[in-house]
Amino acid sequence: VPSVFFTLESMTDVEAVAIKKVFQDTKFKNRELDVLKHLSHYDSFREELYHPNILLMQNFYFEESYLNIVTEIYPDTLHSITSRMAR
Repeated sequence: VPSVFFTLESMTDVEAVAIKKVFQDTKFKNRELDVLKHLSHYDSFREELYHPNILLMQNFYFEESYLNIVTEIYPDTLHSITSRMAR
């Protein structure tokens, strides 16, 4: 089952955020939240593993059978980046 992405403006800030909606299938172990929590909570990892293409998790919440992950937003798409590089 593919993930779905949404973008929105935060109610408290003027910062835009992205929400990734991931179906949580009980047949499989989803480790995405564990990895993102690990990366987001340890400042030493942020410095060691910093890369401009890695988005940090800001928050998460569960909704029925879905995990919603709130992250920073990358203002471009892979398609537009590769199109510019191909020219």
